Amino acid sequence: MKMRLRSIFSGLVLALVIVSTAGGSYAGDKPLNTVAHEEICGDVFFTLGDSKYSGRINYNETYTVKFDVRVPGSGKEVKFARLYVYWVWSQKENAGVYPTMEVLAEEEVLCSDATYTDTKGFVGKYDYFSGVNVYNGNLNLTKTNHYSVTVKNVDANGSTFCVQGIGLLVIYECQEQAPDCQHVEYWVTEGCDMIYAEYGITPEMATNKIYFDGELDLKKVKSANLITVVPSGGYVSGGETVHNKLYFNEESGWLSNLPFLKQLLRLLFGYGGGVWSDVYIANDVVQIGVDQRDVTDYRNKKSLVVLRRKFVGFVFQTFNLIPAMNAVENVEYPMYFNKEGKSKSERRENARKLLEMVGLEKRANHLPSELSGGEQQRIAIARALANDPKLILADEPTGNLDSRTGKSILDLLKRLNEEEGKNIIMVTHDLESAKKLSKVIKILDGRVQ
Repeated sequence: MKMRLRSIFSGLVLALVIVSTAGGSYAGDKPLNTVAHEEICGDVFFTLGDSKYSGRINYNETYTVKFDVRVPGSGKEVKFARLYVYWVWSQKENAGVYPTMEVLAEEEVLCSDATYTDTKGFVGKYDYFSGVNVYNGNLNLTKTNHYSVTVKNVDANGSTFCVQGIGLLVIYECQEQAPDCQHVEYWVTEGCDMIYAEYGITPEMATNKIYFDGELDLKKVKSANLITVVPSGGYVSGGETVHNKLYFNEESGWLSNLPFLKQLLRLLFGYGGGVWSDVYIANDVVQIGVDQRDVTDYRNKKSLVVLRRKFVGFVFQTFNLIPAMNAVENVEYPMYFNKEGKSKSERRENARKLLEMVGLEKRANHLPSELSGGEQQRIAIARALANDPKLILADEPTGNLDSRTGKSILDLLKRLNEEEGKNIIMVTHDLESAKKLSKVIKILDGRVQ
């Protein structure tokens, strides 16, 4: 959908999720759900207040968290306030049970709006329930700068539970003409999926995926931010580190199987999603990992098709020229698909300059069948340069040529690298050709030597 935006805050709140390689339930078997998605003039914030691990809470005992809810400016009204009570170790006489709790905000008893739970999924003595109870808050930003929430164990039958902390999510609106008011589109995603990478469960299995439904006009997005909230993130009992990774808009197709090329494309073009390691940090006191980061540069603004078209040029062993087109038309053809490119006359002029660069300006009107193998490969190289790519991928570019012609093609590629600043990756079985290149990586039976 098209939107008139000054800025967008893309906010995601996960009630309980760990992307882990050692430590908390099964593996991505409980997808999280979007509970709110809207455009407003306002802003979003999430806070844990002074949350600390409660220890065991017995019948009639309480646990309180205080929040500072001051926001700059005036005239702010709460659009959406959500309280998350993160609880663990809910049990009665060593048996897992669901907690019986009462939650009060500013002394008003709240009704639970949702409950999300999970267990490790193993038959064991200590496989107790964990989860999050969710409440709609009664927050009024115009009346108070502080907000207090209390959890009370009201089970007279003797069950106990522990609270890791309480989270407060606030989405507020403001007057559109106010100087500090911005246009925001937000997503709120909730759930409980304990993730455990032991007992035969691989890190790849121990992963939860979250999707944002809807369309954005990315040209109008000024900024995008991601907030994730992960109880026990980065911590297990005993102080061990739980390694975890956060992925955002990460490519999951063929490119995911080529980590070297994938990293190269990221370094050269900024292409691909974000990947961050060990982003959640918790300890025996503060047991909820919160991560907030700017993901503006990872919005999938370049698809693989656009990436290949605009930033990568290809040179093939078999030339792959279009037989019905002459030399200048073959060189011009990729420019036609670059929608941000030049006019027809400009494309033709640029194609002629490229032919001149490879020494074939006099063969511009000849068909591929009228050219030698070396000439066809020079045309192919000129075509690879059509959209001024930053990277040229050359697959055995001398494989179908005699040694003398092959040397001239290598000399041309070296000149493009040294004088035109083109990055070139060339695949070859010819060791003599490889010796002429500045960096050589040997691969044998699929392994880097």
